[in-house]
Amino acid sequence: MKLQLEIGEFIKKQNEHIERYLENEVFHEIEKGGSFETKILDEVAVKLAIKKLRDKYKDKYVKVRNTQDGNKFIVIDEFFTKKI
Repeated sequence: MKLQLEIGEFIKKQNEHIERYLENEVFHEIEKGGSFETKILDEVAVKLAIKKLRDKYKDKYVKVRNTQDGNKFIVIDEFFTKKI
């Protein structure tokens, strides 16, 4: 039972941290410039952030990318389509 509480608290704190990061940095930059690359995020933060970003920006390309050393970040950009 204690382990479940600790995990729940961890997820709650991670969610609060991601919410602040998205609100204070990411959303503002996307609205201003249309695209953005997040800072390096851990696995839990990536899962929380990708869902929130995809929900908010259904009309944008939102994808997890890996660095050469295995770290993860999220790219938010416009969809590119070929014009015929």
